[in-house]
Amino acid sequence: MAKKDNKKEEQVVERKERAQVYHVKRRASDGKWEVKLSKGEVAIKLFNTQKEAIEEAKRLSESTGRGMVVHGLKGQVRKKNTY
Repeated sequence: MAKKDNKKEEQVVERKERAQVYHVKRRASDGKWEVKLSKGEVAIKLFNTQKEAIEEAKRLSESTGRGMVVHGLKGQVRKKNTY
């Protein structure tokens, strides 16, 4: 019975990890573009251009199987990708 419980627990953790997506947003403090996970407080990486940030978020989302959301200058959602 313990094996079944462990397997279920692993599946729940995997679903939660995949539910998180990478966000590309512009920081108000310095105008740099950041890539961060949803609910993340700290940026994974900063970029001078949105294009660079999108490329990194796309690479990360493809390698991890997580989705990606790109936000515009005013915070509106421009693009969503899920894998």
